[in-house]
Amino acid sequence: MKLAWYIKINDIKYPVCYEKIAEEYGGGWECSVPELGRAAYCGWGSTPGNAYKHLCFVAKHIEEINKADRL
Repeated sequence: MKLAWYIKINDIKYPVCYEKIAEEYGGGWECSVPELGRAAYCGWGSTPGNAYKHLCFVAKHIEEINKADRL
């Protein structure tokens, strides 16, 4: 599987960062967007691909909340 190195949010591409989670913390992978706040835009999963999918879900949810706040 080819890893995605960017995520597109509001027509802007942001680089994503992948990090392996230590086994003592449960293992797996973390995927985040440092430019937008690593703690806010963060996904995790058993593989890098699953972590990216979770990050996309989180980003979509955050953008929906932001959109609702602007209305």
